[in-house]
Amino acid sequence: MVDSIHSREFSVPAAHPSLPGHFPGNPIVPGALLLDYIRLLILEVRPKSRITSVRWVKFSGMVLPEQRVVVELHPRREGIAFTGRVGGVVVLSGVLVLVGAEDIP
Repeated sequence: MVDSIHSREFSVPAAHPSLPGHFPGNPIVPGALLLDYIRLLILEVRPKSRITSVRWVKFSGMVLPEQRVVVELHPRREGIAFTGRVGGVVVLSGVLVLVGAEDIP
């Protein structure tokens, strides 16, 4: 139960309002926006949970607009670990702490 894996994916549209100011002329998706997408994916898997804190997060690569990010969510007792990949390469990972974690599917 605790070690089940959920896989989801997303991409950030090139027209997203945060992109023009984040390296004008060569936009990169901001880390805060990536975490927001991760948050939404987690709420799909655990709709009754609430994220209370970030245990840790690492941005190990860039995500460009329109790139497909494949995310694996690994439920843990204290929350959810996540790994995001672009083209098979890890670009972000971390652990988010949840309240209501007892609703692990």
